[in-house]
Amino acid sequence: MVVVGGFDPLKDWQRRYYEWLLKSGKEAKLIEYHNMIHAFYTFPLLPESSHSVVQIKKFISKCSSRVSNLKSETYMSQLQLSPRKLNLELLWMPTYYSALNIFPFIINLTVLGLDWTAFGCVGFQH
Repeated sequence: MVVVGGFDPLKDWQRRYYEWLLKSGKEAKLIEYHNMIHAFYTFPLLPESSHSVVQIKKFISKCSSRVSNLKSETYMSQLQLSPRKLNLELLWMPTYYSALNIFPFIINLTVLGLDWTAFGCVGFQH
């Protein structure tokens, strides 16, 4: 799933990536939010952010429901740098989605009292 913001300077690259996924025989979905910026989904107060998270959840559920060998292992690593009040948690889900070729992850970051969450998948080819 490729989520594109209309004001994202990388939007053309993201569309080309989506086209490459399709040409490579991968199941892919493109969702565009024409009035959004790069990484808008990390801003929880934007309605489009909530909508995109729901769409991502549906897409992952749809794809993973067809995969029989999923594991539910989850690992958490945490880094705290007190002087700068930086807290970084990396929730790495090393489950190998063999049919999807992805490793999903979630990053929770707190900087000077502000909380940020990012999520994504690292993909690879055999």
